Amino acid sequence: MGSATLQQFLTASGPAGKPTIRRLNFSHEAVARWLLENPDLDLGDCAAAFGYTRGWLSIIIHSDAFQAKYRELQTAADALVITDIPAKLRGVASLALDGLADQVAAAVEDKSVAPRNFLLQTSEALLSKLGYGQAKNVNVHVAPGGTAQVAVVDGTTLSRARARLLESNANGAKVVEGEAERLPNAST
Repeated sequence: MGSATLQQFLTASGPAGKPTIRRLNFSHEAVARWLLENPDLDLGDCAAAFGYTRGWLSIIIHSDAFQAKYRELQTAADALVITDIPAKLRGVASLALDGLADQVAAAVEDKSVAPRNFLLQTSEALLSKLGYGQAKNVNVHVAPGGTAQVAVVDGTTLSRARARLLESNANGAKVVEGEAERLPNAST
């Protein structure tokens, strides 16, 4: 790089009079992309890849113009990765479901007793995820008049609710063997 070209990119306004570049050219932007694509390699590898000396590469990468471009490219790359993760997860889930479908098809074709347990477990898991099947901790309360209320809660939630009900005895609530009796003021 000739001195006229070098002076075009250099200015002495860097910290403590150190040289810096005023603007980036296409190869400087390529250095920024290379650094993002090769985070495990060092700056000596980058300098060799572009035919720069380590000193010149240092001047480039420590310039404000380069740092701004590098942050811009890094932000764009981060956004791309973040949006790509859900797509990859959907792809993996699709492959897993295809593989499971192949295994189910093979188990259905096998007329022996061996695949029945696999089919039963698979169908129970899939139906459960779809909201079918028997839920755990199902409490059915039949209200006067014959209407039923079904509440599905986990054991911890049920225990906390019962404890709060016991604490709120001021309202006249009474719990006997895990069932709530009707409040004295409740309408029939």
